[in-house]
Amino acid sequence: MLGDAGYGIAMFTASTIYKRFASQKLKAYLALGQYFGAATFVMGILFGNFFGIELGKVAFLSGLNPLFLDSSKIFMLSLVIGGIQILFGLGIKAANQIRQKGFLFALSSIGWIVLIINFALFSFIIGENFPGSESLEIIKKGVYIASALLVLLFTDPAAKIHVRIASGLWNFYSTITGIFGDLLSYIRLFALGLSSSILGLVVNKMAVAFGEISLIGPILFILIIVFGHVGNLAISSLGSFVHPLRLTLVEFYKNAGFAGGGKKYNPFSKYQSYN
Repeated sequence: MLGDAGYGIAMFTASTIYKRFASQKLKAYLALGQYFGAATFVMGILFGNFFGIELGKVAFLSGLNPLFLDSSKIFMLSLVIGGIQILFGLGIKAANQIRQKGFLFALSSIGWIVLIINFALFSFIIGENFPGSESLEIIKKGVYIASALLVLLFTDPAAKIHVRIASGLWNFYSTITGIFGDLLSYIRLFALGLSSSILGLVVNKMAVAFGEISLIGPILFILIIVFGHVGNLAISSLGSFVHPLRLTLVEFYKNAGFAGGGKKYNPFSKYQSYN
């Protein structure tokens, strides 16, 4: 979500320097800042941005332009990351079901995992490389049918057959609509990463425009560059913390079958005793 290599270097450098003088309590947080800085640098290189400068448009780096991800590739990368995390959540759900209830109760989740992987493989990988293959079509349909039967018949394996089928049909409806919505939620990775890059570019253009003013131009240029990029880094960092947290607590936990526990809240109350 923070797609600027310059911001990554700034975060990593600041965390590394401060870590030498910080207390032991703060060092763990600064180590986290180093990881964030390194990740931001990597994403910034993929995005092709350095403090709002588009690296692909720099003359001596123009040959590297095909290596940088354009908006459509970043969009697809966001969906791929979302798909991987949803599958990982379903895998955790299946493992917990096997451990807590038994293998039969996990067959529905395993069916969903197989169905999603089968869809991704034949839609985006195998289907493009081997179009029109009859044997692959048979395999694809066979896997679809087998995984669908697992979901249909083993959503509630302890119930009677008609209840199991009804539960399976409801599982199909709720999961398909839910996973589709969950996957689209990961588009925020693309949108916020792109917006941080665009805001950096806007800051640079404003600084150049005001820098052409006579006498005070250089001063305005420095002020806009410093405060503009610091402000963009602060806002983008906040979004890069909040939105992944939301994706984890909502989309990932839901697909992982997470069920919260805890104790019921009983507030203090007044009572009167009689002798």
